[in-house]
Amino acid sequence: MPNVNLIAVLVATVARMVVGFIWYAPQLFGKPMVALSGMTEEAMQKNMRPSMVVWLLASLVIAFVLAMLVSLMPPTGLVNGMISGVVASVGFVLTTSAAEYAMFGKPLKLYLISAGYNLVSFVVMGAILGVMG
Repeated sequence: MPNVNLIAVLVATVARMVVGFIWYAPQLFGKPMVALSGMTEEAMQKNMRPSMVVWLLASLVIAFVLAMLVSLMPPTGLVNGMISGVVASVGFVLTTSAAEYAMFGKPLKLYLISAGYNLVSFVVMGAILGVMG
């Protein structure tokens, strides 16, 4: 098992959450995401607490697995960490979620909002993990 810096994993987890708060703020993509999802703002608010717990736990697992991936790409560093984030995001997340969005007939704009968040957050996490190793 690769050597993983748990402090870096925690920092990357928090960074993913911060990117999400910014990305899904009403001033950026929050309002279009709610409109495209077919949910009301009230329904989103009702689901906020349970979804935040899942989001946090998922972000922690993502950060840990991405840390393992980054550690396998010596030499570690900012660029290799960012490349790992792109590879993991495009190779696993964006492709599987594209299939799900297509299967369930969700709007392309909704997919692009989600895909953009995942790509940016994975790159930020990879950069942190590459630098903190």
